[in-house]
Amino acid sequence: LACNTKYLAVAWRGGGGPFVVHPMACTGKLSSTPSIFQGHAGPVQDLDFSPFYDDVIVSVSEDASVKVWNFRDKVTPDAPMKEDVGEECATALKGHTKKVTLVRWHPTASHVLVTCSFDNTIKLWDANKAGDATNTISTPDSTQHMSWNYDGSLLAVSSKDKAIRVLDPRTDAFAHSFDGHSGAKGCRVCF
Repeated sequence: LACNTKYLAVAWRGGGGPFVVHPMACTGKLSSTPSIFQGHAGPVQDLDFSPFYDDVIVSVSEDASVKVWNFRDKVTPDAPMKEDVGEECATALKGHTKKVTLVRWHPTASHVLVTCSFDNTIKLWDANKAGDATNTISTPDSTQHMSWNYDGSLLAVSSKDKAIRVLDPRTDAFAHSFDGHSGAKGCRVCF
């Protein structure tokens, strides 16, 4: 589930990882068969709207893909989509080898985003350029949650090994590391 001031996005059931982007101005019951964004071979794991452009969303999937969608011509703030949207309005970012679980836009750089995957890497991307990540940081275990600080100079990361790490993305190194909660449930981080 992702929201901004104009739209609501939610992963939809069905094969191939569809998701729906619905205008907030259109209230009432959503159709049982809404028009969908279709571009992943596996289920969508996370969605995030750009904080700079209301009509740009990024999706990540179990198929190890990251896609940035510009839907300016497909959805308007006052009317739902009329037809399904394919990969023609998506930019593919490739580099993960296993399921991608989380994505977050940078809070102050308009085209920068970060993803994490079960391949134990965190990748920083330039959303304007299709292809490989600009930076790749290896982690000791799977990342469960991540959060930028207010100016985007640091990224907090919680991992399956119960550690909390603070990453400095400019140096590709962990600035701090400490033990998180020792309980059985996954830990979330927030700056």
